[in-house]
Amino acid sequence: MVRVPAARAARIALAVGAIGVVFPAAARAQAGARPAPRADTAAARRDSLRARGDSLPADTTRPRGASVPKSPSRTFPPPDSILDGLLRRPGFKALRYRADSVQLLAGEKQIRLSGQGLMERDGSTLEADTVRYTESTCALEAVGSPRLFDPTGTMVGEGMRYDACNHAGIVEHAKTDLVHGGGTWHMRGNFAIDNQENRIYAADATITSCDLVDPHYHFGVRQVKWVNKRLMVSRPAVLYVADVPVAWLPFIFQDTRRGRRSGILPFGVGPADIIRTNAGYTRHITNVGYYWAISDFADAQTWLDWYAGRSLALNGRLRYRWLNRFLAGGLAYQELHESGGANSRRISWSHNQQFSLNSSLTANLDYASSSRIISRNAVDPVLSIGTIDSRLNYQRRFGWGQLNLGGSRTQSLDKPQVSASFPTIAFTPNPIAVSHAITWSPSFSLTNNVQQHGGTGLAVPIGPGLVDTLRTDSRSTAISLATPVRLGRWNISSGVTINDTWSNQRSTQVIVDPTDTTLHTARTSAEDFQTGIDWNAGVGLPVLFQGRWNLQPGVSMVNTAGGPYLLRNTYTRGNYVAQSKRFQFTLGISPTLFGLFPGFGPVARIRHAISPFVSWAYAPSATIPLEYALATNRGVTPTTLVQPARQSLSFGLSQNFEAKLRPPRGTGAPAPDSAVRTPSGELATPPEGQKIKLLSIQSDAIGYDFEQAKLPGRNGWTTQVWGNTVSSDLVRGFTLRFAHDLWAGPVGYDTTRFAPMLTSMTFGVSLGASAINLFRRALGFAPTTVPAAHDSVIVPPSPTNPGGNFTNAFQQGPLATQYTRTDLLSPVRGGQSFRAQLNFSLQRSRTTTVANPLPGTLPVAATTANSMVSGSVQFSPTPHWTVSWQTSYNFTQRTFADHVVRLDRDLHDWRATFTFVKSPNGNFLFNFFLQLIDEPDLKFAYDQRNVK
Repeated sequence: MVRVPAARAARIALAVGAIGVVFPAAARAQAGARPAPRADTAAARRDSLRARGDSLPADTTRPRGASVPKSPSRTFPPPDSILDGLLRRPGFKALRYRADSVQLLAGEKQIRLSGQGLMERDGSTLEADTVRYTESTCALEAVGSPRLFDPTGTMVGEGMRYDACNHAGIVEHAKTDLVHGGGTWHMRGNFAIDNQENRIYAADATITSCDLVDPHYHFGVRQVKWVNKRLMVSRPAVLYVADVPVAWLPFIFQDTRRGRRSGILPFGVGPADIIRTNAGYTRHITNVGYYWAISDFADAQTWLDWYAGRSLALNGRLRYRWLNRFLAGGLAYQELHESGGANSRRISWSHNQQFSLNSSLTANLDYASSSRIISRNAVDPVLSIGTIDSRLNYQRRFGWGQLNLGGSRTQSLDKPQVSASFPTIAFTPNPIAVSHAITWSPSFSLTNNVQQHGGTGLAVPIGPGLVDTLRTDSRSTAISLATPVRLGRWNISSGVTINDTWSNQRSTQVIVDPTDTTLHTARTSAEDFQTGIDWNAGVGLPVLFQGRWNLQPGVSMVNTAGGPYLLRNTYTRGNYVAQSKRFQFTLGISPTLFGLFPGFGPVARIRHAISPFVSWAYAPSATIPLEYALATNRGVTPTTLVQPARQSLSFGLSQNFEAKLRPPRGTGAPAPDSAVRTPSGELATPPEGQKIKLLSIQSDAIGYDFEQAKLPGRNGWTTQVWGNTVSSDLVRGFTLRFAHDLWAGPVGYDTTRFAPMLTSMTFGVSLGASAINLFRRALGFAPTTVPAAHDSVIVPPSPTNPGGNFTNAFQQGPLATQYTRTDLLSPVRGGQSFRAQLNFSLQRSRTTTVANPLPGTLPVAATTANSMVSGSVQFSPTPHWTVSWQTSYNFTQRTFADHVVRLDRDLHDWRATFTFVKSPNGNFLFNFFLQLIDEPDLKFAYDQRNVK
């Protein structure tokens, strides 16, 4: 630093302190003089400063290219004790400067800093080769790659000119960085600065968020206005990809402040919506509305979507979040008008609140006045045949138990059926320990189910010129009270259940005159009801040979017939009738047998576990009261009132094949002569290898009744359908369930032939990187890794950015913008690992003989079968491409039910998505979506929908 007298130093500080553009603080400044250094050290210090040289890169003045530096290339030397005291003096604003030479021209009232000039004040630093200030004209000039480092940002240019009196200046060929959204924006051009109004103007500027030397894209704008670093307006703007213009925008209006701000929503419209390129394209304008940031805890939004010749949707949304009250939720409303005149209104409310550590409320309510209109205009495969669900649940934990109150409502979209469960009450007190050996564990539950517009809509004639449909309403209420008691090792079960049902479905009863069987009387009821009250009791004896044979005896009271103990319905004229009870004795045994086999390759050992389950039950014969038999047999007297004795035996089997892999290399067990001990002196336990389930087979039980086999024309078999479940850890998500109908007819009769037939099968499997690596490890190969691309940054949702970088217009519920579940526009990065899901289902029945409608023809054989496969796959053929496809195919109808094909391309600064959707209702969607990552409101979309 050049030594100057104290008076001159103060004058220099006063003069240079007026540069408001360089130093945003007040124009007044003073600095104390620093004592002159010793002569023998001044030269050495001056030489050391010259030796550093200029560190500015050669390409910083390029209109596009290298990014703006974040800090000066040179700094001030550390202050000594005297200078530090001057810098800390109260009431003064310090100005520090450094240069190879400082000239003060008193006649011209001018000060010059030449050679690596550096000035600092109030946290702002100006770095330039030459700085010149003229007091008479208030003109400040900085040349030689000037750089301004301010707490709000950095600005670099070829030359700076500033009027200190009017607080305005010009920066030629300048560039600066602006942090906004999910990235940093680089702006370059000729800047005009108005510090008095806190504004910046730019001409012939370029704006881009690409940080490469040769940007992939940039916006060329003629005029830019930046107000107080909170608002940016530019006009017009041309989007260049490389150096090729691809789009023209009349203006750009952007609020650059962080957080949520009220304003007009960026609507979706393209050139094809103004001038159609083909006759099949349907014009549409979406997201035309306004967003209102009410406060830090609430916001609102309203918008409309218009599709030419099809529909107009008016939408509204209100969201709230009160942190101090631990509540959050939202309210949404949609009004959908079709071009034919039909309309639908939909309202949704989502609310979550935590009242305390022991009580909470969760509500998700959704209602639509016309579900058919929503389904008809949907292109989402799930939404077109899905349901509108509502859930309400209140949970309260007490010191002595837990209470749950709630309900649900399901509204079908493809038919008018509505199902509701309200209220649902579950009360579970904590087990009451009467003594050390006696514990009482009561529980209570109540569920009320209502169904509206169920059944079928077929027209049925009910009189001359009168028709009705088979749509019915029904209600079912169930109450359960359980009071089990544990007495030492004895478990006594007891409880009461009440079931009450009602339906307005018509039922017809044919009554035969007992005196004359040729006379029949038909009685039709406009409704049907039934109430059943049942109680049960049983004793579970202590388990014998526990851990080896697991022998479990038991005694219980069971009903003689299959219905409840007390019953009333239309056939009892509303009066209760009762049946009798009988004892039932049970005995079950479930041992587990193991077999060990040597391994091979990476498998150290294989274990086969067999767990058979044998159950025996006996109940003596009993008599059914006549009144009860008439109530359960629709008023018809059964052939016998004697319920035969029951002595049944059932057998089930569970098998598991498990493999124990060898431990990784370098972690095997040490040799006996080189035993490893822990610091405490104990022998160290060698690490074990991973254990995996190779194969698991769970077989359902098969039953045989010895008392039934004694009856004439009967045999003892009681199992009609036998099923098996197969699973394995080798393939993630692998499940296989198949069932066979064992008998060609009703089970238990001598005339029924044993003929197993596959009637149902469900299969599911998931393949991914973990499953593939598990196979490779089992075969002794090293696992594979999938490289991922890292040149794009996705900002996750946050309180100031609830939608992240991508606003998904295809979500569902009050917190989204539209009502659907297919995730079409969520970001998918390139370099995704391979994932696949496959599900298969088969349902079929045996061949039956039905009458041929044509006269004079023989009966025909009819069979019922339905099989469908559904699956999805996602992979990245390159680090920047992602392909996904999900579909379902009906083998019976030989048609595809739905398709969702999606291609995602990671373009460094942009993300492109190609989507094709075909719904089961015949509607399809083709969508091309291109979105800027750092500015998600800037997007280009092509949306073509065909709604039948």
